[in-house]
Amino acid sequence: MMKRIMMILALIASILVAPAAMAQETAGDEVGFFDPATGLWSMPGQEPFYFGNPGDKPISCDWNGDGIASVGQYRDSTGFLYLSNDNSTGMADTSIFYGIPGDRPICGDWNGDGVDTIGIYRNSENLFYLRNSNTQGVADEVYSIGTWSGGVPFAGDFDGDGIDTVGVMDPKTGYWQFGNQGGGFDKEGYFGTGADDLVFGDWDGDGDDDFGIYRHADGAFHLSTHGGTADLILKAPADGRVVMSGNWFGESGLQTFGGDLPIEPKPIPAPSDNLTPAVPSPDWVPTSPGGTADSGLQVPTSGVTAYPGDDLNSLVKGAGVGATIILHPGTYYGQTIEPLYNQTIVGNGAVLDGRGTAKYAIKGRNNASNVRIVGLEVKNYAPGKHTGAVDFRSTEYYGGGFGTQTNWILEDMNVHHNYGDGVFVGDGGRLYNVVSTDNHWLGLGAHGRNIGVFGGEVARNSLGLSDGDVNDHAGGIKFVKVEDVVISGLYAHDNGGPGIWFDITARDVIIENSLATDNQRNGIFYEISYDAVIRNNTLLRNGWGDPGYVNGDPWLWGSGILIGTSRNVTVENNYIADSAGGIAIHD
Repeated sequence: MMKRIMMILALIASILVAPAAMAQETAGDEVGFFDPATGLWSMPGQEPFYFGNPGDKPISCDWNGDGIASVGQYRDSTGFLYLSNDNSTGMADTSIFYGIPGDRPICGDWNGDGVDTIGIYRNSENLFYLRNSNTQGVADEVYSIGTWSGGVPFAGDFDGDGIDTVGVMDPKTGYWQFGNQGGGFDKEGYFGTGADDLVFGDWDGDGDDDFGIYRHADGAFHLSTHGGTADLILKAPADGRVVMSGNWFGESGLQTFGGDLPIEPKPIPAPSDNLTPAVPSPDWVPTSPGGTADSGLQVPTSGVTAYPGDDLNSLVKGAGVGATIILHPGTYYGQTIEPLYNQTIVGNGAVLDGRGTAKYAIKGRNNASNVRIVGLEVKNYAPGKHTGAVDFRSTEYYGGGFGTQTNWILEDMNVHHNYGDGVFVGDGGRLYNVVSTDNHWLGLGAHGRNIGVFGGEVARNSLGLSDGDVNDHAGGIKFVKVEDVVISGLYAHDNGGPGIWFDITARDVIIENSLATDNQRNGIFYEISYDAVIRNNTLLRNGWGDPGYVNGDPWLWGSGILIGTSRNVTVENNYIADSAGGIAIHD
């Protein structure tokens, strides 16, 4: 049986200390620390190393089935998991958007295949969302455990069956429950107090995980090997760091920061023959670009119902915060909706038609956060340049205040034939399978932080513009002054400018697994910006409409990928063909 690696989520302030000499080995997992202030990991028997950013939430599991746990981080501000296949300073091997800001990360072998995979605990719902592969997608398993505000999630193989079980501890009392029954729990009890930090591991090598705590009052781990009172006590000052555990060295020995342990070595059972580690396959070209992403959230089927002819904005405001509004199929003419906090609006075949005069279809200007829009068609609005028919920015492109609305989710929307930008995204925005086509300016614009675009399509936007307009504001997407952005699985084609364009101090950007074809300018243009990874994209037949090529004076605008006056940009594993240029760098 493969050993499972647990984590502690309670975060505490930090002062780094170097590991002391390694103690005598006995059977079991190791214990260590993560410093949330610096991103530094400390494991016994090796030099400390950095992985992640300050403020990230650490996780550690066996991501590739090799029997060795390695590090990972959950970035709460973006909902992204960053996983590494070794325990050293470096970049993540896997980046996955899974969950929403505020979720708590968890990991384990949920299906017994020998590979640990990701999960999150959403405290607002008391639900675990577990995935059986380290890839983006919807949850494979959903469990409800515990009812406490601020519950601390954990996971472990407590019965040695090769499958990890999830649980939650009440931070006020130390009372815990765990079970994978889809409702209710298998076991409950107390171990430690609410002031202690939980930690789990196979301390004695008997094939199942046991409880442990870190008690700040005495600066020591208290570990149990038999499900009862602690029988191992390890002195190791946490000094404000997060307590971690895992088999980080692939050895059957508990290595600590000092002190021999009163326990006899035992062999670790080998994995069953039928457990074959999963081998990830390359995914250079999305098999179905524009239609593969999913938020993992259920679409409501009941709520306040609206019908064509209703005053939608009055109905939305009258429904109150947190309400669900279901739009009956049909066309709603000239309407502008300003959602309230935590509302969900479901299109259900509804069409918002601006008749060429209304500026906004959906407008986020009233500080309303956590809004979700599903299944709407939006057409014939006239927002103008730098503005979206669907627009929920907190600030204007180059400054100015619109409010503090954040964390909107748009799903399965069709936005088209608007005289302006189709959609303009703000802080915390998530787009899933949003199709934005045939708009006079951009398909998608954005200004803000923590933004994700997953799946979807931007096509035939910005056609017929002058060269000057194309140089300023045109293409499939243009994101300006953004941070912490992921574009994944997007299909950008036949646009009058670049397919995908980032400009003016963008930073911490990932563009991956996307397809850009037949755009008049670059497939991907990264300009005057920083810190990006452009990987696993396919770019075909881009750049032939660039005026330099048309007029016989070619420059770099026609390249499949153009990096212009930008720093710390990694371009890897992209396929470029039949374009006016390949990969170009301009300083």
